Order: sequence, then C-alpha cells, then structure tokens
Amino acid sequence: MKIEVEVISQETIKPSTPTPHHLRHHQLSILDQLAPHAYIPFLYFYSLPNTHNNHTQISTHLKKSLSKILTQYYPITGRVKFNLFVDCNDHGIPFYEARVKSHSLSDVITNPSLPELNKLLPFELGVVTDIALEVQLNLFPCGGIAIGLSASH
Repeated sequence: MKIEVEVISQETIKPSTPTPHHLRHHQLSILDQLAPHAYIPFLYFYSLPNTHNNHTQISTHLKKSLSKILTQYYPITGRVKFNLFVDCNDHGIPFYEARVKSHSLSDVITNPSLPELNKLLPFELGVVTDIALEVQLNLFPCGGIAIGLSASH
C-alpha cells in the first residue's frame, strides 16, 4: 500500500505569551548531554463523523491550542546550544498541514505499513535537528485526520 501525502502548508507555531527573561536558559542534565540525540515518532488517528470534518476549523483549533500549551512547555520552542543548554528563545515549532491523496483513514489503519506510515510524520526518522518537536496534521478525503509528532528525546 503506497500512501501519497502532499504538504499543503507549513508555519511556525510560537507560544501565545513570551518566555520570561529569567527562564530563557534551561540547563541540560548530564544524562541529556551524554545521550544520543533521537526522535520518538507518534501517530494519532481520529475518525470524524461527516458533520465534523471541517479541516480548516480543526487546523485552526489545533494551532491555537499548541500556542497556548507551548507557554507552559517553553523549552520545547527553544533550540539546544552546544549540547549544554536550551536557549528558550520562543523560536517555535514547525507545523505542517498535509493532504493524504491516495487512501482512506480506514485503509491506513487496517493495513498499516511502517515505511508508508512514516509519510504521516513531520520529517524522516533518523534526521537530527536542533528542533525539539514537530507536528504534522494529515487530512484524509473521508474527513478523518492523523496527527504525526516527532519529539526529541
């Protein structure tokens, strides 16, 4: 099963309020400094009734919610510097919106293929960047959605 996914928009989601100056430097623990940099992928699938498949409304709500919660988890929007600390500079996290063109949500769930499911993630596994979290909202023709996350660990 080949999944065809097209990214239709990309933006950076920033915290709804700026990080206070006294919290701008987050020291990494010695374990964080010594551990290899890796990303943990997450995929969440949601089947939505036809009456609730307004993708624009879902996308807007998700972006607003992310912006609000990033205020509480401010290190996620910063960047790791010299593998010693996080510069909590409110740079934000990448948010992608993608359209799944070739399959329905039920096809993907009932016949999963790991290499194909990777297309629902914000970036390829194995890629290392200084970004702690990326989000991809995947929109299926049937109205369902899949939210793909890649979180740094």
